[in-house]
Amino acid sequence: MVVFTEPLRVVPLGYTTRTGARITLTIGDRPGSTKQEYSISRDVDEYLTSIDIRALYRDLSEADRDLLAALHDSNIVAVCPISHGLTVVPFTRRPLSLAEHLGADCIVRFDDAGEKVIVSETGGRILRLIDGDRTLQQLADEVEHTSAPTAAVDVLAEAASLAQTMRAVGALTFEPAS
Repeated sequence: MVVFTEPLRVVPLGYTTRTGARITLTIGDRPGSTKQEYSISRDVDEYLTSIDIRALYRDLSEADRDLLAALHDSNIVAVCPISHGLTVVPFTRRPLSLAEHLGADCIVRFDDAGEKVIVSETGGRILRLIDGDRTLQQLADEVEHTSAPTAAVDVLAEAASLAQTMRAVGALTFEPAS
């Protein structure tokens, strides 16, 4: 059971597909994992879509706590206390490449549709490290340890921002850490 004693981030796991009126949530669709599929309602899909990974959830109502605890216990979301970092494994769902640098930012191009999105330089460094095995926290730690010591960048906040942006465009999904 999740304990809500400190600020936390919430990360929806897996990805959804729509077939007619049916919405399927798939979690564990990666090598070495057990794939699980759930039929979810439009309300649950909208709730999961509305979760902002960048947000620090603090003052949750009792109903929100109960819902998030149930979703966490069912491995549909990962409730990540700030002290534990982002303990989810990012997994690439769309072919992408870092196309060019714009000052302190990077353009990410999606090879399957010609789309692009801009992420921070730190986000670009994290993207280059995604291997489907390490958690987002481990990737952020690696970037932080290999950055110049004078850099005043909150790498965990940058990782959460990258996760939110890339999740919104369907480029990354997140899986529970093993």
